[in-house]
Amino acid sequence: MNNKIPQAEVDVDRLFNIIEKVLIGLKNYLIRLLNSFIYILLYLFLFIKNQFKTLLIIAIVGASLGLVLDNFLDKKYYSYMLVQPNYNSVYQLYSNIEYYNGLISEKDFAGLSSIFNISEIEAKALVDFDIEPGPNNKNENLLRYDNFIKNADSITISLTSYKTFIKEQDAYSRSRHIISVNSKDKYLYKKIENGIVAGIGTNTYLNEQLNKELDQFFNKEKDLNMMIGRLDSINNLYQEVLITEASKTETSTTSIDLSGSKNDKTQELELLDKKTEYLGRIRDIQRIQAEQNKFINIISGFYDKGIIEPDIFKRKMILLPLGLIALFLIFIIIKDINIYVDNTHEKLKKNSLLTS
Repeated sequence: MNNKIPQAEVDVDRLFNIIEKVLIGLKNYLIRLLNSFIYILLYLFLFIKNQFKTLLIIAIVGASLGLVLDNFLDKKYYSYMLVQPNYNSVYQLYSNIEYYNGLISEKDFAGLSSIFNISEIEAKALVDFDIEPGPNNKNENLLRYDNFIKNADSITISLTSYKTFIKEQDAYSRSRHIISVNSKDKYLYKKIENGIVAGIGTNTYLNEQLNKELDQFFNKEKDLNMMIGRLDSINNLYQEVLITEASKTETSTTSIDLSGSKNDKTQELELLDKKTEYLGRIRDIQRIQAEQNKFINIISGFYDKGIIEPDIFKRKMILLPLGLIALFLIFIIIKDINIYVDNTHEKLKKNSLLTS
């Protein structure tokens, strides 16, 4: 009788042994991780308990000093404007904002004074400029994707889903953008608003694009007005013919042709509908022209007066105590590390003496 264990059973036993060791190791690791987490929590609790008075004093002193600094140092004010760039002027807008920050960093207050038509003293109050994409919405995304589909080939469309298209859009693709300015002068914002908008008009290419677009609007409106004029001429001629035919009918017979009257009315309505359509297209052109007759539309301008920076974590009353507490914690950690290193060194020395 063969007492040898089949090779397949041996392999299965080895596999189960490996799995059992992995699970035991994972369990031990999770236990050690949990114990470490509990130890850290206990250590923090004991540290806060033992150092509570010190931490409280540091927080009070830091907050008091921060409050004094917030009230007596130069205050920074904040305001923003929401704009809608036209004719790809968004690139020039971002470039201009970067240029303004460069002038501030170089302390070129004369340049800033010239750009915004303000005094150099007011220019010195400017702290920094910032620009970021404005609020986004689903309708705007759908319109951009629909425009992409109209202009792309079938292969590109098949490879680009709506989610992929939206994910790959950069900051410049948004229709609206937020320009924010920090300043030490809260009455400065309305003065620099026009300068930001006018700064785009120095670009020759954009001016050419604007003039071409306005010419197209003018020509379309001119053509539609010409068509309306023709419709009015046709209608006047048609009315004259009807009057002439009516006078002939009255002199020849008193019978009424109802079918003819119906056709006459239908033709008049068709002319009126066509004229109404043209007038509606003219109104649309005038509306679009009013929206796009300049490089930047101001959706929401700067406040008349700037406000204190709304982010409380940028105030010294909050930052200073947090910073002092962080320094105190670093000091304690370094102190504990030194004590641990000294104790370890002493143990090693004792062990070396015993072994010798």
